[in-house]
Amino acid sequence: MNIIIFIAFILLQLVLYVIGYNYLRRLKNNVQEAWSNTFTALQKRHAVLPQLVVSLGGAQDFETLIQASATAARSGIITDTATSEQQIQKGIFALKEAYPTVTTMDNTKQLMDSLRTIEDDIQGYRLIYNRAVADYRRACDTFPLNLVAYSLLSSRPDFFELAPSDNHALESATSSAS
Repeated sequence: MNIIIFIAFILLQLVLYVIGYNYLRRLKNNVQEAWSNTFTALQKRHAVLPQLVVSLGGAQDFETLIQASATAARSGIITDTATSEQQIQKGIFALKEAYPTVTTMDNTKQLMDSLRTIEDDIQGYRLIYNRAVADYRRACDTFPLNLVAYSLLSSRPDFFELAPSDNHALESATSSAS
């Protein structure tokens, strides 16, 4: 009779251990999935930023040429007003044809909107990741799951935080703004 109770107790311990392990493994998978989503959003941002820089450079070149032609027209190089307006319009159309990046103004706006959406996604994924890490850490720190966690699962994920240099830059930007 005592042997049956002892075997039942060992089996109960084994079942509870397996249940605890599976629960912790599911939480760890949630952390990995949340990090994967965050990393994907960071890669999207990394892909969009160079495109945005190129697009803004083209827009800046176009605006510089427009300002130069408008300044030349205003400064009296062209004396007749009607001729002046026609030449400015022709100049703008010529610039548009000569510089295909002028059509990137819409592209720049789309890229800015895309970047804003990606930044919002990163913020949301970061919150989800940190919540998953907190749940996992909380489960690993509670008894009896801590026995399972420390015997089988070796690493504890870190929260997604600002780097110290980013945190310092943020503090100096907010202090200079006020």
